Amino acid sequence: MTLIIFSLLYAIKGGFLEKIKAFKRFKVCNPLLNTLLGGKLLSTILCAVTIYYYTYDLLQTALFTLGWLVTIAPSVGEEMGAIGRLNKGWGEYVTHWQYFGRSYGIKKAIERGVFIGAIMTLVTGYIPFICFSLLFVPIVFIGQEIYYRLFRQDSWSLAEIMVGLVVYGIPTYLWLGV
Repeated sequence: MTLIIFSLLYAIKGGFLEKIKAFKRFKVCNPLLNTLLGGKLLSTILCAVTIYYYTYDLLQTALFTLGWLVTIAPSVGEEMGAIGRLNKGWGEYVTHWQYFGRSYGIKKAIERGVFIGAIMTLVTGYIPFICFSLLFVPIVFIGQEIYYRLFRQDSWSLAEIMVGLVVYGIPTYLWLGV
């Protein structure tokens, strides 16, 4: 269950709810709820509830939730676009190849994965978070490649679900021991 929850939390963080028509109408109607139910805030609240449900420890919940928020707050879209799929990347790093290039974006994505693992290890004291965070780039690549092969479109929708599952879900599951 933890694996599914963190897959969904990372997808919500990335704007997965925006793809649901009823949610789009709901968000447009109320600007306050638009802000409160934004993907990053909603996923952070649900993360806190999930961790507290498993641990019943406010300090662990607060630290884990803080780590979650710190690791998801910066946008990762450009790095995911640079990772791209087989023979194709997209986004600012690729568009401005004279200054950056796809390899620069991939290096930034590797740094992002290590950043995720370092922060989550720091707040939990559980070292396997670093090991699983090193899978960030391959997981994004595989997710985007599978999505392209299924739908003939470039998107990181599936990659976000897979990152939530592998980079956050599995080590959290092991850390909680559930």
